[in-house]
Amino acid sequence: MCTATPYSYVINSADEGNIYDVKLVVTQGAGITFSDVQIEYPLNSGTIYTVGTGANKIIYSQNGNKHIYDLSAVLPNGALKGTLSAANGNERQLKLTFKVTPDCDFSAGSSFNIEVDGNNLCGKTSPW
Repeated sequence: MCTATPYSYVINSADEGNIYDVKLVVTQGAGITFSDVQIEYPLNSGTIYTVGTGANKIIYSQNGNKHIYDLSAVLPNGALKGTLSAANGNERQLKLTFKVTPDCDFSAGSSFNIEVDGNNLCGKTSPW
């Protein structure tokens, strides 16, 4: 039961404009830990970014049970491209991969939730 289980999600920017200040927000349930968080961008490029500090790293912060992964440093000009600026579909997509491991506080029904936050060019929250 204490084995890390891998999860992968493809995030797609389907609107015309670019999405700025992209953050992945994972809300953690009781008894679950996250590890090995990484993204591949552009999708199918083989270019992998990991959590850390400095250039070309995913910036991590935590607020209570919310784990926040800021992707601004790994996306071109800090934005996930929209349909107007992307040369192809892969430039509008990224792949999020991470592992989830139950710990001693895990109980049946514990889960996690993933949200993507970002802004349009005008600074308004972008709909996903």
